[in-house]
Amino acid sequence: MKESPQIIVRQCRQQDVAVLERYLPTGPNRYHEARYRRQHDGLSTFLLAYARDVPVGADGCRFLVKEISAHPA
Repeated sequence: MKESPQIIVRQCRQQDVAVLERYLPTGPNRYHEARYRRQHDGLSTFLLAYARDVPVGADGCRFLVKEISAHPA
């Protein structure tokens, strides 16, 4: 039986954006670049899945931030 490649999941880095466009193209909307910018701005985390150094998936997680009052009611 053929062994499946190990899948590595990690946070996107700036240099990953061009690689993502090559293997998982988004065309003129530059979706990967926009998702990386949201991560860079602290609005989300952009996760990538790699198998044998090739991106095989990408997804983002957005944060829900709630301000907590220093003086509870």
